[in-house]
Amino acid sequence: SNFKNIINKMTLNSKKIVMYGAGGKGLSVLTMCNIDSSQISYVVDSDLTKQNKYTVGSHILIKPPEILKTDEVDVIIISAMAYYEEILKDLTEKYNYSGEIYAISPNLKRVR
Repeated sequence: SNFKNIINKMTLNSKKIVMYGAGGKGLSVLTMCNIDSSQISYVVDSDLTKQNKYTVGSHILIKPPEILKTDEVDVIIISAMAYYEEILKDLTEKYNYSGEIYAISPNLKRVR
């Protein structure tokens, strides 16, 4: 798939990739594309009940978004499209993130 090909290319280029959103859409894409923690470093989600647990199927650790303040990340993939505008604003204003941003809507596309 398009998603898997882009992730593979990023991984080959040693990019550190994080997914923003531990909801059903993003997690099902990870599972369908057989993507695991060797390609996605971790998932961030503001839902406290999801943090410090692992995603179903792909077994990727879910962390609080605040980790983005201190962790060097090359690419963030937003899967929580219902919160897209809020996440984009937080990435810039709260976390001073200046790297690449992609969104799953419905296909993976670069937005910054």
